[in-house]
Amino acid sequence: MGNVDIFALDEKTYSLDIIMVEAKFYRVEADHVVCELCPRACKLKNGEEGDCWGYTNVDGKLYASSYGRIVTAVYDPMEKKPFFHYYPNSTVLSVAANGCNMRCQFCQNHEISLERKEHKEISLQTLLDYSGKSHSIGVAYSFTEPLTWFEFLLDATRKLKGIGQKNILISNGYANEKPFKEILPYIDGINISVKSMRQEVYDKYVEGNLDVVLNSIKLAHDETHLELTYLMIPGESDSETEVGDFVDFVAGVGKDIPVHFKRFFPHHKMSHFVMTPNESMVKAYKIASQKLNYTYLTDTDIDGVSDTFCPNCKRLIIKRRDYQANLGGMRGPNCKFCGHRINIKF
Repeated sequence: MGNVDIFALDEKTYSLDIIMVEAKFYRVEADHVVCELCPRACKLKNGEEGDCWGYTNVDGKLYASSYGRIVTAVYDPMEKKPFFHYYPNSTVLSVAANGCNMRCQFCQNHEISLERKEHKEISLQTLLDYSGKSHSIGVAYSFTEPLTWFEFLLDATRKLKGIGQKNILISNGYANEKPFKEILPYIDGINISVKSMRQEVYDKYVEGNLDVVLNSIKLAHDETHLELTYLMIPGESDSETEVGDFVDFVAGVGKDIPVHFKRFFPHHKMSHFVMTPNESMVKAYKIASQKLNYTYLTDTDIDGVSDTFCPNCKRLIIKRRDYQANLGGMRGPNCKFCGHRINIKF
């Protein structure tokens, strides 16, 4: 585990200073181009940059200006992403570009998602090389929104897939359907975060569209391993009614989807808020556990809420602590007590 000194990486394959990668999703209109990657639909005149900082209009063509540019790289335990049902106890290389297509006022990574950050240009080969070091099983595109890195993401995931490494997305799900469908076949696991089940919360704090996010969840469920994170914002998204709405939605998509209820911490422009109280977290856990098979709480010290219980016999099968999973109740992908097949990837 540990950080990778991205500014010390030795580049031998090519210099991205002289490479221009044209965007895959845009249209030309009069004196500007319109990006079609996400619903923001940025209209850019010559020389202008998109809201996510990933795209620039150069002489009437849209280019992926963040292609190959990373701002952080670190080896993480899979459980930290969080993924509880995907290769437990494994390590993954987490990387991020600078920028995002949402404007979350509570963003814990705002220093790299909403503020300009010095970057390093790396080649695909360098990413592939580091994806297998430190016992890593692949790459997690994380911390900022990876879908705004689309062209590099598509090239990297194809390459990694070709050498048997895993591709993991931690995403806000805010993308148009066509590009999202194009990338999904190369994604081995995705965790999509939901900030609220009310559009007014997305309008007020996020600048996004809830329906787009929910549609991405449905698309991902049909294509790859899916886990979800729900942010418990005190007074905004943590009511029993809203948690119930979220649980009903997830149950309608698939009761076996692992769900992580994430504690809110005062941060960025919402530092005046309070941390989500344990009472609200426990209520969410109880509500979800009535309809979903795998419910978890993150960032709490409450015993048992990060453990996995068999949906059939209710026995404890996976005990977690400090990003480590004790699989003592498992026999392969099955509960060792009753033989029930658990939704988990090894």
